[in-house]
Amino acid sequence: MTKKYTLFVIGGILMCGGAGCASEAAPAPAPVAAPAPAALMPTPVVALPTPTVETPPPAPTVDQADGGTPVTSIFKAGDKVVARWNGGNTWWDAQVTKASGDEVFVKYTDGSSQTLPPLDVAHLHQPNSSVHVGQEVLALWNGTSYYSAFIKKITDTAVTVKWKDGSGVAELPYAAIEVPGK
Repeated sequence: MTKKYTLFVIGGILMCGGAGCASEAAPAPAPVAAPAPAALMPTPVVALPTPTVETPPPAPTVDQADGGTPVTSIFKAGDKVVARWNGGNTWWDAQVTKASGDEVFVKYTDGSSQTLPPLDVAHLHQPNSSVHVGQEVLALWNGTSYYSAFIKKITDTAVTVKWKDGSGVAELPYAAIEVPGK
């Protein structure tokens, strides 16, 4: 003879009901923990408004060297700058001859020229309030040439840098620190 059981959940516990549950011959199954009540609830269906599709603005035609200002407004023909030489760690005095798109054309004081990305060119003596420990900067070495360095420490009056070539550290005044691309 087959017993009929009716199973249901009350308070997260599986319960048995019906004639078969009370019978001696067919004891009711032990309570079983049910999933959390939230899992038993159906996911509500909510009508969401149809999103408005906007045409994105056209991509800028110039790089954004400082995260927002087009290169052509950062560097202008005639600007006195320092510029990285051949992708190395040495930076030399130069003058911008043209800035276009993502390129800055410079002429070094020795007469040679290069076309460089904006982060390989820096204006001299810009405010350095945005420098931070770990940042790569240009640092004036022996008062003659700029070289790549990382800021190691900042105080109210000086910046300690570690030269990128690994040759050591130096404590320099803020005026001897330049930020590439600005």
